[in-house]
Amino acid sequence: MVDTLTSLTISREGSTAALSSLSIKPGESVQLTVTGSYWGRTALRGWRTAFEKLGHRSQVTISRIGMAMALLQDGDGVVQDARVVIGAIKPIPFPLPEAEEVLRGKKPDPALAIAIGETFKGNTRRAYKEAAAKGVAEDVLLRFQK
Repeated sequence: MVDTLTSLTISREGSTAALSSLSIKPGESVQLTVTGSYWGRTALRGWRTAFEKLGHRSQVTISRIGMAMALLQDGDGVVQDARVVIGAIKPIPFPLPEAEEVLRGKKPDPALAIAIGETFKGNTRRAYKEAAAKGVAEDVLLRFQK
């Protein structure tokens, strides 16, 4: 899904000129701007968010799988818009627009986890992650039940 990224610019604060190399001094800031049909969307007031990871809970560790969701729901709890991003499947977190489509028009129900998990089949070389991510999706959806 990163193929929808149309530009990535790193510039010094207050400048729009792109940097070709980066070396900063203590106290200096760097600005990162990402644009594109997916990445340009912004979560606004009224959105609910949740994150879950599969990994060791008793210590700091690299997650086996992480999933974040942002949902915009109407007064009845029906999802009007959604953002779903999964991490630790590929080298960088990536959006799951197909999972977002699964959620739109429905209430966030853990039973949707299987359909959400199916949206990223083939995106990892480790088959166990495909099955495990369905459990992580269920955990994230459970957060919206509270």
